[in-house]
Amino acid sequence: MVLLSIIFMNGNRSSEAVIWEVLRKLGLRPGIHHSLFGDVKKLITDEFVKQKYLDYARVPNSNPPEYEFFWGLRSYYETSKMKVLKFACKVQKKDPKEWAAQYREAMEADLKAAAEAAAEAKARAEIRAQMGIGLGSENAAGPCNWDEADIGPWAKARIQAGAETKAKAQGSGGANASAGAGASTGTSVGASGSASAGASAGASGGFSNNSSLTASLTFGLFAGLSGAGASTNSSSGACGFSYK
Repeated sequence: MVLLSIIFMNGNRSSEAVIWEVLRKLGLRPGIHHSLFGDVKKLITDEFVKQKYLDYARVPNSNPPEYEFFWGLRSYYETSKMKVLKFACKVQKKDPKEWAAQYREAMEADLKAAAEAAAEAKARAEIRAQMGIGLGSENAAGPCNWDEADIGPWAKARIQAGAETKAKAQGSGGANASAGAGASTGTSVGASGSASAGASAGASGGFSNNSSLTASLTFGLFAGLSGAGASTNSSSGACGFSYK
């Protein structure tokens, strides 16, 4: 906070010479090990820079080289100009309004941050409303419960058909099960417990050679989730999915 206040009170940038002038008054000197901070020069020019609390850059065209300090990105996120101004005023035992320019800049920064936060909150609320998500429910923990998921009648019919096909295959003792009413697809269901992703779904309606790839992928996914391994020799482009 001492470093940030020096930088802010000096127009949002401070030469290294000014930084060390203040730190020397606090008993901190470059090259002298401190019991709490260790190597102070390394702390402020290396560690704080790596942690994004400070930016440390050479002054252009300076000869011999001179360096300046700026606020780092992390400082803007973790504090504010008003907080830093109040810190400096507390140390100096002054009112923040006595530094009119800094006070006005800090007020403008606070108003801008508040406006941005309000805009973000409004955008999040609109997105939640469009998606039908209740406030806070997007943070709900735990895996998706497939039993409670609203997957729609189209998918439910195919899941049911997959389960029935699997039961028939297991009951036949290894005999191949015909695809039934959807035989026009030319796809068979294996007796080993794996259901073809392109198999007809019986009374719920079978896949044809014109079925979209998206529908085929969806059916293959739900067939795999229902416990049936998936394999295909169909020309419809169906793709199977199963857990090992």
